[in-house]
Amino acid sequence: SVGDIAGARRVFQYLADAGNADGALAMGATFDARFLAEHSAIGVAADDAQARSWYRRAADLGSLQAKTLLAEIADQ
Repeated sequence: SVGDIAGARRVFQYLADAGNADGALAMGATFDARFLAEHSAIGVAADDAQARSWYRRAADLGSLQAKTLLAEIADQ
């Protein structure tokens, strides 16, 4: 909420590495162009390949939302 994407990524990475689907989902969002635009992130480049990779990991960990986001990215 304060715009510290790098700091958020460290926390999300830790959570994802611990097997937390929400952490992996949030990590994917920090690379998702739609999320970044929606939150007016400045100085952070989107990376669709990274977003897909993290969403895939979140889906593998059981996130239904990640499966939906993966399908949406594929449709773009």
